[in-house]
Amino acid sequence: AAAPAARLSAPSPAAAPRPGPPWGPWRGRFTLALRQLILDGDTIDNLSGQLEITDTQFILHNLSGNMFDGRWSADFKTDFQPGASGGDNELTAHFRIANFDAARVVRQTFPQEIARIDGRLDLDVSLSGRAIRFEDLVPQATGTFALSAHHGTLRLTLPKQEMISSGLILGGALTFSPEMKALGRVVSRLQSMPFDELAASGRLEANGILHLEDFRLDSPDLRMVATGQLADAKAGDLMKQALQMNANLYAKNDLAVILGGMKLLNAPGADGYQPLRQPFAVAGTVGQPDLHPLYDFLAQGVNGARGTWAVLMRKVQAEVEKRRTAPAPAQVNK
Repeated sequence: AAAPAARLSAPSPAAAPRPGPPWGPWRGRFTLALRQLILDGDTIDNLSGQLEITDTQFILHNLSGNMFDGRWSADFKTDFQPGASGGDNELTAHFRIANFDAARVVRQTFPQEIARIDGRLDLDVSLSGRAIRFEDLVPQATGTFALSAHHGTLRLTLPKQEMISSGLILGGALTFSPEMKALGRVVSRLQSMPFDELAASGRLEANGILHLEDFRLDSPDLRMVATGQLADAKAGDLMKQALQMNANLYAKNDLAVILGGMKLLNAPGADGYQPLRQPFAVAGTVGQPDLHPLYDFLAQGVNGARGTWAVLMRKVQAEVEKRRTAPAPAQVNK
């Protein structure tokens, strides 16, 4: 008998997009209690909160947990609005980390580095936006942020290059000119400067650029004011993101006396703080800012108007070598 002819069935049509909200058929109210949650490598411990799902809303509220040795909290709401201009999904969110350890955040990415700002900080972030796809809400969101701290330590650390020569200045191992001694005292102060208050604020764009619109740090001897931006605040590792800032320093009290003697300050304002004669740029990354321009400017107080920190440190090293190879003074026997 002849074998039956093979029958070819027509391909199934592509499944049509499921109508309704992105969370499908889920509805109800839920209580959350998680021992640990990891988000982009960051850990939130003892997370608790409430989840509410309706036909048009997905709401996480009263979320709280422990993060970076501080208290993390959040509220997150999405609205499903079919046919709305700009996309069916809308986001409103607010996140806060209170009293977190700034140094711990830096050590997580750069375990061998000393944190430039050491202290307990508060961070507030608000996000909003609209997208066609639910999963694009956070990547396309815009927002604002505010950062604050009281009674911490600022470290304007030396450039990594020429560290041996820099250490000679800090340690006072050699007898230098009065200008060099003054520079050593300034550098020593900048390595660990207690501050009273720190405040920063700005806005986040959809493409991830974070604009630092206002940065201000106050201490009895020093004030720092800056603006700038981060290249991509939505990236997985914020500490490694490129940083661009323009900063001004203002000195008072003993620090103003030293810098004023080096001819690096302008006249004082009504508050008594004297600004450096020129602003300086800060580059590098969030976790490892590059302060070469500041130290280049400080070097001018010793090395002349065209001096840089690298040139000055090479002169220091040359002086060290010269003393090391110089013949010992002859001893006279009495």
